[in-house]
Amino acid sequence: MKRHGLTEAERRKILKLGHLLVPTHISWRRATQFMRLGYGAIDPFHQRWQGRLDLTEAGRAALNALDPATARLG
Repeated sequence: MKRHGLTEAERRKILKLGHLLVPTHISWRRATQFMRLGYGAIDPFHQRWQGRLDLTEAGRAALNALDPATARLG
């Protein structure tokens, strides 16, 4: 995991989709840490038992800056 708290697979998925489901794709603890960095926003009532971590513009810029070769969706 990098400084942003995501694994490489999670980083690719959130850049592609723009969101991750909590707790299916990422744990609540790690989603909260990502949100506290200012990189995402959590919708805790997305579905009955799942939340949704949405990527913010600041988060997209920070994740793209890590590896410009994968920064296709900017």
